[in-house]
Amino acid sequence: MQKKILAGTIILAALTLFLGLGALNVTAQGPTATNTEPWTAEFTWGEPRTIQPGQALWFKFDYGSDKKPVSIALPEGKVLGLEFRVYTLEQVLRLDQEDKFIGRGTSIQVSCDEGKCLSAHLTWKGAFPGAGPVFVQVRNPQSRWLTFQLLIAGESVSLGPPIPPTPTPTVPPPPPPPPTVVVTTPITLTTPLTVTVPTTTTTVTTPTLPVVVAPAVPVVPSVQSVPPPPTNNSPYFALVVPDNREQTVGPSGSLWYRFGYGGDRSSVLIVLPSGNATGVGFRVYTPDQAANYTDKKFVGIGTTGKIACETGKCTSDDLAWKGAFPVSGNYFIEVVNNTDKERTFRLIIRGDNINIED
Repeated sequence: MQKKILAGTIILAALTLFLGLGALNVTAQGPTATNTEPWTAEFTWGEPRTIQPGQALWFKFDYGSDKKPVSIALPEGKVLGLEFRVYTLEQVLRLDQEDKFIGRGTSIQVSCDEGKCLSAHLTWKGAFPGAGPVFVQVRNPQSRWLTFQLLIAGESVSLGPPIPPTPTPTVPPPPPPPPTVVVTTPITLTTPLTVTVPTTTTTVTTPTLPVVVAPAVPVVPSVQSVPPPPTNNSPYFALVVPDNREQTVGPSGSLWYRFGYGGDRSSVLIVLPSGNATGVGFRVYTPDQAANYTDKKFVGIGTTGKIACETGKCTSDDLAWKGAFPVSGNYFIEVVNNTDKERTFRLIIRGDNINIED
């Protein structure tokens, strides 16, 4: 669960700080952003971001169900020539049909030497009727790279934690070398020396040098790579249907896929080979049903058919669904693993007026 932001006033205080600052750097360029679609929207904590000329970037936050206001600000957005829009999940799911949003950033009147002037910042404040994800699209209609910060605050706002940097394994310094044993060279006398030796028997004891054992070099444990969890675990992160390519779903898990449809009532056929045999099923959702997917209402489900066998007619191992839709848009498939084991599956989709390309 994302970290609950109860200190939204801190972020708003940060916005107040911007009122006395100049415009942000407009020449900085960074790596290419990946959050260019609502399905790849990212959480943001007000950290500086860069946006290319003509680009639109998507951000998100989770909203509670208590209808408390949310404040969104784009410092210096008016001066930089940026724009932002606010979308509900339902509006995002219908973007291919209409670009409808619930709000947009505007410049308000503020006091100045001339009396009243337009603020340099873009802001929006509002509330939502129910809980769920909310999306913010930042647009750069300018012909240059820009750097910006997006501030989101409110008692009902939840943001994911910042992504921690990948830890770099460190190798401990080598152990110190073992102590060096110094052997003294015996002195050779050039002049004969006469020594009177008593007749008493003496026992010669050879001194024992201590054995110095070098400490063992510590072994650096190997860093185990943990595969990231699947991202397409809800309709607003659905991936384009990977036609006839193997995918893996975890125990009792589900994965979401989408495909475009032209709206001409032409037939669509969806097949999940061996789904009945492996315990993996699928459901088909319209855009409106996907927006309320927790209600578990769908337009179709994969079912078995009868095939010829030695005994006459047998139940097929495959699951299939065939149907058509009256309007165009993005339609969704939820693949469900009904077992307690990881399963590999393939989805096959066919139709004269479908789109399975990004």
